[in-house]
Amino acid sequence: MKSKKKKYAYKLAKKKEESFLLTKKSDQLLTTTDRLIYIYVIDTKTNKTIEVVNVSYEIKIEENWFTIQRYDSAHGYLHRHSRVSLDDEKETTTRESVKQKGDPKRWLTWAINDIQNNFFEYRRLFFKRSKIIDSFY
Repeated sequence: MKSKKKKYAYKLAKKKEESFLLTKKSDQLLTTTDRLIYIYVIDTKTNKTIEVVNVSYEIKIEENWFTIQRYDSAHGYLHRHSRVSLDDEKETTTRESVKQKGDPKRWLTWAINDIQNNFFEYRRLFFKRSKIIDSFY
């Protein structure tokens, strides 16, 4: 069993180590009813991105925002979660057609670019699955 002094020293060292991690959040309005939000963790000592917490594409329907697609690297690799429909909050998860090579910084950049370049198609497919007419078009 560790002594109290050693336990305290370990906790202090761990806390000091964690204090170099910074979670950053940013958002971008793509249209008046579409937005991109991303959250990631950097190591402030090295300025290196170490985790993609969330890169999400959200749409505004009436007065509510809904996340319809998001990326994260929670399991050590980048993967996509897609909401089934407006009525069905379940998500499908896949690694298919998702950037796998590289590091978290490349994953973050790739996920942001993917949403920026493809959000109209993601929106169209979501509305189709939801069986509602998109007033945007």
